[in-house]
Amino acid sequence: CGDDFEYLSHQAMQGAWPGNAVGRPILGSREVLSEATAERLHAFRQSHYTAGSAIVAAAGKLEHERLVDLVRPFLEQLPPGPVPGYRRVRNPPPMQRFFCERRDATQVQTILTFRSIPYSDEHRSEQMLLAMLLGGSSYSRLFQSLRERSGLSYMVDCMPMPLSDCGVFQILASLNPEGSLKAMRLCAKELRSLCRKPVPAKALT
Repeated sequence: CGDDFEYLSHQAMQGAWPGNAVGRPILGSREVLSEATAERLHAFRQSHYTAGSAIVAAAGKLEHERLVDLVRPFLEQLPPGPVPGYRRVRNPPPMQRFFCERRDATQVQTILTFRSIPYSDEHRSEQMLLAMLLGGSSYSRLFQSLRERSGLSYMVDCMPMPLSDCGVFQILASLNPEGSLKAMRLCAKELRSLCRKPVPAKALT
């Protein structure tokens, strides 16, 4: 199930951002990997793993100056350099509407993908609340509709994926093959309800 979703997630990202770097698998394509050499990997490391792109994250009962003293010797070993740039998403083409691959399996693995906001957007907290409300727990709308009341889904979840200058919002579900179309209709019903009716304050609380 996990490997199937990993594969399907790659297909969903390619469908959301066709022809763009953000839609490519992080690991790389077969063609790119076949041309990798030690020299190219070393050059990539030298240009990207620099002091300018390093981030140190720490949590707990810490003293800032003490933490700086601890990590400074390691950071000073990094080569200097600016933060590497990247190709921004601009005027993306329409999303690929549908991808399906038939396999001999007992469940239908499904990912509904929508283009969404980057992590710098001021509405990112609202998006997290939306994900929790839709599919983030056993009390969520999709869990109750698809699994508890209908028995059509083994697992359902919502996952926002905000990136630097774009993002996606995904609904993942493992469905009963015989009821997969009905499950999709119920999912669409819940999405339409969210668009048409304000979420009650009690539900947000």
